[in-house]
Amino acid sequence: MNHKTLLWLAALLSLAASCQAVFAAAGYPPEPSAYLGGSIGNFSYISGDQEKVSPKIGVFRVGVALNPYIAIEGRIGTGLSTEFTELLGGYDLKIDSVYGGYLKGNIPLSPIASLYGLAGYSALKFRRRFAFADQTVTDDSPSFGGGLDLNVRRNLRLNLEWARLIRIDRTDDDYHADVLSIGLVWLL
Repeated sequence: MNHKTLLWLAALLSLAASCQAVFAAAGYPPEPSAYLGGSIGNFSYISGDQEKVSPKIGVFRVGVALNPYIAIEGRIGTGLSTEFTELLGGYDLKIDSVYGGYLKGNIPLSPIASLYGLAGYSALKFRRRFAFADQTVTDDSPSFGGGLDLNVRRNLRLNLEWARLIRIDRTDDDYHADVLSIGLVWLL
């Protein structure tokens, strides 16, 4: 983890701590509760004018709900498949790792459903293998997303989510990566 990523995670933790203090002062019960989860998703990689490449990824998450409206979440994942494209003589894309830290804001819709938004910082390492060369890329950037949690049981939730994990704008490389996923979360 580089210095910039650590600063972003420290800023998120500070923001979450201050939000918790505001909610406590307003009379909301703290109710901190931990959760674990996993998801499988379609990783959509688009670089410049090239065609989209979509390998599958798996992500493990761990989080703490500070109250019914705010949670802190960490995620780590890896690629489950390699995707190939014919453009420019062809290359394949393999996700080695993806990780991030997020502040999660929940909006309860009913006793069984809630919408949420994510804001945080993600890092990504992937390999592009061309016909005559390999390229390993490691990048990080602010990230955001949103989703829907559905309570299946008292301690089990199903979630559907879209997230923009990374957006890079450089003169030599311009790409973004989105994930559309489905997963389960176990409340501890």
